[in-house]
Amino acid sequence: MSAQKVFRVALRGDTLLTSPRWNKGTAFTIRERKAFGLTGRLPCRVNTIDEQCARAYDQLCSRDSPLRKNSFLQSMKEQNWVLYYELVRRNLKELIPIIYTPTEVRGAGCGCMWLMWS
Repeated sequence: MSAQKVFRVALRGDTLLTSPRWNKGTAFTIRERKAFGLTGRLPCRVNTIDEQCARAYDQLCSRDSPLRKNSFLQSMKEQNWVLYYELVRRNLKELIPIIYTPTEVRGAGCGCMWLMWS
């Protein structure tokens, strides 16, 4: 039996959704969506963290290089800490080399970063 910690959050609506610390994306329950003024701001379906992690992992695996995977993870971290840290926790051995980019990838990243935005 695990006790979930309850936090009081003064954020509502778009402010809550743009706060990576508190944003849970589609994992907000119907009750939370009503309480935080999120009704209509998210897809109707509520996803569990397991479903979100599976979808995010599939998206991560579709990236063809460690540099693109790193970029995907950094973007996720800027939007949703809950999902980012859960995905990393579940796939730690696989993701540590991507998060802490190896020298050869970092060097390649410096020279090829413009390709990602062209």
